[in-house]
Amino acid sequence: MNPKLIIENFGPFEHAEIEYRPLTIFVGRNSVGKSLLLYLTWALSISAPQFEVFERYLTLDESRMIVKLYESIIKSLRKGDDIDSYVKDFMRIFLKLLPSAFLESLRNSLRMVFNVDNLRELVREGTESARVTLEGGLGSCLTVKVKDDVELVDHYMAVDDYLCEVTFKAYSNNTIFFKGARLRAILSISSLADLLKLTFIVISDYLAHLFSLFFLPEHMSALLVDGRAGIARTLLSPYVQNLLIGRGLFYPDLKLSSLYFQLAEQLYEGRIRIEVSEDLLKELGCNVRSVLEGGTFKIYVDTWSRKSLRFERAPSGVREILLVSLALASEENPKIILIEEPEAHLHPRAQKIFAKVVARSINMLNKFIIFTTHSDYIIYSLSNLVALSGMRSKEKLKELGYEEHEVIEPNKVAAYLIRQENDKSIVERLNVTSEGIPEEDFAEIAAEITDERARIYFMRK
Repeated sequence: MNPKLIIENFGPFEHAEIEYRPLTIFVGRNSVGKSLLLYLTWALSISAPQFEVFERYLTLDESRMIVKLYESIIKSLRKGDDIDSYVKDFMRIFLKLLPSAFLESLRNSLRMVFNVDNLRELVREGTESARVTLEGGLGSCLTVKVKDDVELVDHYMAVDDYLCEVTFKAYSNNTIFFKGARLRAILSISSLADLLKLTFIVISDYLAHLFSLFFLPEHMSALLVDGRAGIARTLLSPYVQNLLIGRGLFYPDLKLSSLYFQLAEQLYEGRIRIEVSEDLLKELGCNVRSVLEGGTFKIYVDTWSRKSLRFERAPSGVREILLVSLALASEENPKIILIEEPEAHLHPRAQKIFAKVVARSINMLNKFIIFTTHSDYIIYSLSNLVALSGMRSKEKLKELGYEEHEVIEPNKVAAYLIRQENDKSIVERLNVTSEGIPEEDFAEIAAEITDERARIYFMRK
């Protein structure tokens, strides 16, 4: 099941429902709430609970049960007996604590991402509180209320349904084999700490199965904020970054500079599929490489004029899109990539090529891409790639200049038009089919401009 977000009285939205797909797009005029939806999605995606949070919520009886179950598991492993029911009872204790553990992580994420001390600032004007609901696989759902704090309202976490789908088997020499819904693991168990390591593997599998987009470790999800060119020029020194933490600097900006060093290391070690974005770099007139200098990985841009520039000194268009293109081409993390206005500083031809990079990233690297845009060029180009899904001939695809991995299936796309209506913002889902992405909003503006030009020419006579 595709994860779903439902919000009530959050920001300018009275009610909105977002179903996420591998490519999710928000379009609309300025100041209607597109970026707010993007930031909220990112806050939810990086809200993985820490282990120490679980410890705080464990009751004395649950702690005793954990020790008792651990002893039963160890005895069964030594005898070669079945361990499945014991391990599942052990995991059930922690999985049922997840909703409470989420609250603390989500509270911190919302404050950092939106740079607010009082969460009430996120509540729609004139209302008492906001609600955020997540719906996932196996009928799972989680609803929180946002007011001065974050409170749990309701939840169904499908713990027993999930545990019915997974198995734990004695492997050999006190080793457990875990076959999860998405993950597999073999772990030697010689202490309670080892069993807790397995617990977090199980929790990761559980969350990936139920809420594939949310509650992830921070390194798995990246928000590429607007103004990337300016941020890159000022915040790339690790020394500057360390000095500025805690001094009121916007958290998403700091995380963008962290992403730079993460991608620079991957580029240096050959863990970025540069062919995914190679034609976009060529259009920008540059090549990129990573160099290890003074113990820090740094990106250099080799320009068409044979200049070699540190990334922060590169032309603005390169600084704006390069981290986006490297993240999209990374073989590893981030897996979830959220982008504000990828078209910034880009020539229309580069925007067309960017759409192909998005398609390759989804199809070749299984990325989850969410972005806001004002660009008709990007929407038209992506719409064409969706329309190609109706063409089954490889020869015709090549004749048009496309490869199979540049075709986007309609069921991988969710597009939303955000518009203002009186004192609230409305989210309208666009019907994406094999014909492409509806473009009426952009076409209407284009028609207005064309009509105006015709009137100007007429009045000049």
